[in-house]
Order: sequence, then C-alpha cells, then structure tokens
Amino acid sequence: MFVFSSAVKRLTSVPLELVHKIFEDFQLSRILHIICAHDLPYLDFCVASHYTIGKILPQDRLEEVKAFFTLYLDLLNLHRHPGLQYPHIPALECDAVVFTQKGGTPADVIYHITSAILIKLTHYDTFREALQPHASELLPSLYHIDATDITSLRHFFDIMFNAEMTLNKQKSEQLKRLAQMVKEHPRSLKRISDKSQELRRNEQHVIDQLMNLSEKMLKPQILDKRFVAKRHFAAHNLFLVPYDRLLRGFIKVIHQAGESLDFARTKYTPYGPEEPEKKECGGHRQPQFINEHWRSEFKHIHDRIQPMDEEELEWVESFLKVCRYMSEMKETWKADMSVSEYWRIHFD
Repeated sequence: MFVFSSAVKRLTSVPLELVHKIFEDFQLSRILHIICAHDLPYLDFCVASHYTIGKILPQDRLEEVKAFFTLYLDLLNLHRHPGLQYPHIPALECDAVVFTQKGGTPADVIYHITSAILIKLTHYDTFREALQPHASELLPSLYHIDATDITSLRHFFDIMFNAEMTLNKQKSEQLKRLAQMVKEHPRSLKRISDKSQELRRNEQHVIDQLMNLSEKMLKPQILDKRFVAKRHFAAHNLFLVPYDRLLRGFIKVIHQAGESLDFARTKYTPYGPEEPEKKECGGHRQPQFINEHWRSEFKHIHDRIQPMDEEELEWVESFLKVCRYMSEMKETWKADMSVSEYWRIHFD
C-alpha cells in the first residue's frame, strides 16, 4: 500500500504545489492515514494549506483530528487479519471536494472517526467485568466517559488493553507450566477428556501444542472475538490431570499397612461398586480423579476467558513432585524390594 511505502517520505522533497495535486486524488481517509502514520510536519502543512482539503482539515483542528484518527489506527492494528488493519470509515471514503459538497465540516470528520472508535471500543466494554481482576484501576463503563474528549477515549483504551495483555500473559504462563509439567513428568499427565488410562507413547506433540498456544496467547484477542486455547480455559476442570494410577500409588505408599493396603490394591482390579454387599462384583472402587464433567463449560463468557485456578495448578505441580519423590524412595517396601522398585513395577 502507498501509505506504507517509501514514496511518502519522498514527498517531503516535492514542491508544495505538486503535493497538493497528489492529495487531490486521495480519499480523506487515505490522507488521514498518511499524515497520522508518518507524522511529518511538511505533509501536515501541505494538507492544511490546500484550498479544499484545508477547509476540512484546517491547521487549528488538524492535531485534534490526528489524535482521534491515530487512536482509530491503534485499534485497527490489534486485528490479526491484515485486511482488517486498514481504515474503513464510509463517510470519509471520498475526496475533499465531494465531502465539502455534502456540507462536511471539521467537526463532521471528528464525529465520523469517533463513531468508528466507539464501535471498536464496545468490544472491550463487553468484557469489562472479565478484565477488571487484571486491571490496575477501576474500569469505567464506555457509556460513562466523554466520547468527545480524546484524552478520555485514549485512557479507556489504554487501561482496557493493558488489562487484556495482563490476562493473556498469565494464561500464556499457565500453558507453559502445563508444558513443563508434561516434559518433567513424562507418562504422568493426560487430557481430562481422555477417559482411558492408557499411556501415550509420545507426548512431544502435547508439549509442542501447549508452547505454540502459549505464544499465540500473547496477542490481542478481544477485538476479533477469537480466543486462543478456548477449550483449555473454558472448562471447570484443568485441561491436564494426572493418571489415576499415580493417585492410587500415592495413597498406597502413604498407607503401607493394615486395611488400607486392601483398599489401595490396584492390579487387575476394575472400578467396583461402592456398596459393600456388591463387593464381589469387582472389588473395591478405586480412587480416581474426577472427570465426569470435563465437557461442562462456564456459560458466561466472562468466566470462560479467565485463567486456570492457580491453586489447582500448584496442587498438580506439587502432587507430581511428591510422586517423583516416592518413585525414588530407597526405603524398604517389603523383603528384597524398595519403594522405588515397587513404584517402577506398578505405577510407571
């Protein structure tokens, strides 16, 4: 596009009359895009001194117009698709002559830009409740700020954007932590949606996926309403949970004597009924992590984009560290067998 080419900067060495001639063929939105993207005093002077364009963008209003349009450009740059990063204000997609013939004024230019800005900011206002826990100050409603004041609009955008980036950074770090857990504790974690207890031979694809999502998570998402790793954060449970065998191994190592050994027995013992009178149907019901509600999602969008529960993550990290410690214990389990050897046979 012309607005991003080196030709724009070369206009500073072109005579004023020639620049006027060039700008006459441009739409107002294109002219604003050029002078805001490059912010060259000579081009500002060329715009304000043009006989027709200067009536719409006069010298005494040009800085104010540029401030509004720059905020609009900053909002457009948050879109992921390049095609959405170019200005689209229908009322300004005409040359200065046509705009003047329609009775357009500098105030009308600001009005049309402000309308486009408010449409974008409405997306952020929708998620105000979700962003509040991650904001450094109280987030105001878009309907309670002065839309005619560029300072108020800019402040609203800045605090909303910073809150989103804080939220995304926390979620990105959580995905990295999950990837690190899978890497440090192989054959220990599975997707909560995977109800089988079969071990996966290669978990590298899980690590790669989590790291890839972690990088994508750092990009703005609210304006496009396209959220990264939705299924990882939208459910009531953590996306990855330990295998049930680790829980049973954990209990079995802690309770090494008495009746608890009978309860914690796992080999060839399917999940049995809880009723004592039906114990012969398959033995004791074995302890397991809850996964019945893995499909249950938070219905409110404000809850669905929140990060995972930090306490839950810390618990899983600590649990895996304890299991790692148990798998390396040299204490005697029974004659000629240590705890680590027993763990390797039954729970690795």
